Amino acid sequence: MQDTYYLTEDKKNLLRTHTSAVQIRYMTNNKPPFKICAPGRVYRRDAVDATHTALFHQIEILNLQKKGEVHLGHLKGTVIYFLQQFFGDDVEV
Repeated sequence: MQDTYYLTEDKKNLLRTHTSAVQIRYMTNNKPPFKICAPGRVYRRDAVDATHTALFHQIEILNLQKKGEVHLGHLKGTVIYFLQQFFGDDVEV
């Protein structure tokens, strides 16, 4: 569990610490099979240094199919595709 930034004194409103809520909301409202990508800003109360900051971007991928229809190669292909779209076709993966 991460330490969070609360927006109100009653601690009912806070900045999200991960994007998993997007996946949960999608799974609640949709039936498999499905594939989703959940990018977003997240906030954590980390000590700021060369490798940590309070704000960063997170991307989560969820691919839920019938047993045997998806394998690790699909994840690898998805990551490569994303990196090429984001950084250009010349990116070395």
